[in-house]
Amino acid sequence: YMHKIAEQFETTASKLEERLPGVRNKAQRLKVLEFLSEYYTFRNTDKAEELLPMLLDEAETKETSEYVAQYHLLHSFLENKIYDYPAAESHLRRALDIQREIGYVSKQIDALIDMSGISFGLDRLEEAESHIEEAEKLLRNSKYPHLRARILCRKGIFYSRRFAYKQGINLLLEARGIIEDGKVKKTIKDYYYLSLIYSSLGWVYLETDRKRDSIGAYLKAIDICDLFGFGMRKSWYYLHLGNAYSSCEDFNRAATCFKQAISSCPQDISTYSRAGASGNLGRIYHQQGRFDNAQEMYDYAEQMYRRHNEGLDDEFNFSVLERYRALLYHDIDKPQKALDHFTKALDLAETSGHNKQISTIYQDLATFFEEQGDYKKAYEFQVKYSDVREEFIDEEKDRAIAELQVKYQAEKKNREAEFFRLQAVELQLKALKAQMNPHFIFNSLNSIQKYISDNDIEKATKFFVRFSRLIRRSLEFSEFDVIPLEDEIKFLIDYLSIEKIRFKDDFSYSVDIGDEIEEDIMGVPPMIIQPYVENALKHGVRGQEAGRIKLSFRLEDDDTLMCVVEDNGIGREAALARQKEYQNADHRSLGTNITAQRLDLLTDAVQKKLKTTYVDLKDDTGAPLGTRVEILIPIMDIDLKFYG
Repeated sequence: YMHKIAEQFETTASKLEERLPGVRNKAQRLKVLEFLSEYYTFRNTDKAEELLPMLLDEAETKETSEYVAQYHLLHSFLENKIYDYPAAESHLRRALDIQREIGYVSKQIDALIDMSGISFGLDRLEEAESHIEEAEKLLRNSKYPHLRARILCRKGIFYSRRFAYKQGINLLLEARGIIEDGKVKKTIKDYYYLSLIYSSLGWVYLETDRKRDSIGAYLKAIDICDLFGFGMRKSWYYLHLGNAYSSCEDFNRAATCFKQAISSCPQDISTYSRAGASGNLGRIYHQQGRFDNAQEMYDYAEQMYRRHNEGLDDEFNFSVLERYRALLYHDIDKPQKALDHFTKALDLAETSGHNKQISTIYQDLATFFEEQGDYKKAYEFQVKYSDVREEFIDEEKDRAIAELQVKYQAEKKNREAEFFRLQAVELQLKALKAQMNPHFIFNSLNSIQKYISDNDIEKATKFFVRFSRLIRRSLEFSEFDVIPLEDEIKFLIDYLSIEKIRFKDDFSYSVDIGDEIEEDIMGVPPMIIQPYVENALKHGVRGQEAGRIKLSFRLEDDDTLMCVVEDNGIGREAALARQKEYQNADHRSLGTNITAQRLDLLTDAVQKKLKTTYVDLKDDTGAPLGTRVEILIPIMDIDLKFYG
C-alpha cells in the first residue's frame, strides 16, 4: 500500500508545482508553498532551498506567523540533513517561540519532538527527554495520533540509548502500529518517521543479538527511503545493515551494503558512516585474500575520518585502522611492516585511553612475538594484556552499574515492574563474565601446557575437556537472566574439579542438595555463588593440609534458596593478614563485590531482603576452624523451553 501512497504524494506535488505560478490567492498560495516545501524538504534539498524562501516571503508579507514558524521548522530539518545540529536547533527555537506566542499546540508538539531529535544528535539525552516530556504534556489534552506516534518513536529511541532495550522496542512497535494504521491521516513526515522507527528497531535488535530481526528492520527502513525518496541517514542504514549481515557471517551481502553506504547515498553527506563502511569492507576484502583492495579501503576510511574531524585526530578509529593494516601485513608475511603498524596502533590506542583496544593489541603482539620465536616479549605482552584487561573489566563494571541506575529511573517513571531491572542485572553479570578471572584462565592453560610437556596426555585431555566446558557454560550463561539451579551446580563442580587438579588434590569438596529442592526446574540468577567459592579456595584452604570445601543448598522459604559455602581454612582474620602481606592493602575481591551489588538490585526487584552472611568458625579456645558464607538467592521463574 505504501507504493500507492508514495505515488499519490508524487502526483500531488507535480500538479501543485505546475499550478503554483498561477495561484493568485495569497492563502491558497501559502498552503501550496507549505505542502511543496515540506514534501521537498524530505525528498529534494535543492528544490526545498528554492521553495522555502518563497514561503517565508509570502508569510512575512501576509504577517502570518504560523507560516514563518513552519519555515523555521522545515529549515531546521534541512540543517539536520547535513548534520549541522546547532543551526537546526536555532531554527527550531525560533519556530517554537512563534508557536508558543500564537498558541498553536499541535505545531508546538511537532517542534518539541524535532527538538528532541536534535538533542539526540548533540548527545544531550537528558535534554531530549525533557523535550519529549513537554510534548507529552501538551498532547494529553489533544487528539493527534500521528504526533503520538512521533513521540513514541523518540521515546523508544531514548530508552534504547539508555540501554532499556525492552521498553525501547515496545514503544517503537507501538509507534509503528499507529503510523501503519490505515485510518490515521498522514503526511510525508509520518513516513519519514516510519523509516526512522524501522532503522531504530534494526539498531536495538542488533544490540540485543536479534540479528535476523535487525536485518529485516533495516531492509524495511531502506525500502521506505527508496519509495519516498528519503536520502538522509541512508548511508548509516546501509552501514548498520552490513554489520547485521556480518554478524550472521553473510559477508557477500555485507560487502554489498558497505559499498552502498560508501557510494550510493548522495543525499547523506556523512563521512563518518562512509569511513566505518570502508573499514568494514576492507576487513571483508582481507578475509577474502584481496589484500590490495583491503589496503585501499583502509586508506579511504582514514581519509573519511580525517575529513569528518576537519583535520583533528581521531585516535581510537585510527588505532583500529592501524591494527587492521598490521593484521594484513602479518597475513602477507611482512612481519616488520606488521610490527610497525601494531606499534602505531598501540600508541594511538594509549593516547585515546581505550583500554579494550589496548588489551586487544597487547594480545595481538603476544601472538605475533610467539610466532616470531621471541617468547620473552610474547610473555611480557601477555602479562600486559592481563593487567589492562582487568582495568577494562573495572570500566565495564562501572558502566554496567551506571546502566542499571538508568534502567531503575526508567522503571520508576514508567511503573514497569521489577523484571525490567532484572534485565539490567544481565549487563552487570556480563561484566563479571568478561572478567572470568584472566589469571584463572591463564593458569589453567599453563597447566594444560605442562601436562602436554610432561607427556601426560590423559590428564591434559581430562583437564582440557572440563576447562572448555566451563568456559562454554560461562559464555552461554551470559545470555540468560535465569538458569536452572542444576546447571549452576554443574558449573561449580567443573570449576572445583579444575582447581583441584591444578592444586594437586590438596583439597576436597562436596555438594549437598536438600531433598526438597528440584534443581532441574528451579531457576536462579547465574554465577552468584562462584565468587564465594573462589574466595574460599584462594583465601581459605589454599596451602592447607586436607583442605575442605562444602557446598550445601536448602530452601529458606518458597521463594528463597539458602546456599552455604563452608571451608576449613585459616579464617578471615588470618586470610586478611596474608592478603595485606602479599598484596596492596586496598586490594578487593571484585567478584564478591559485584555479586553483592547484584543481590542488592535483586532485593529491590523481588521486594525481599537478600543478604550474604559471613560466620567465623572457631573451636572452644577461639582458634579458627574456617569460614561459612550463607547466601540468600531468589528462586525465579524460568522458561525451560526457551532456555533449552
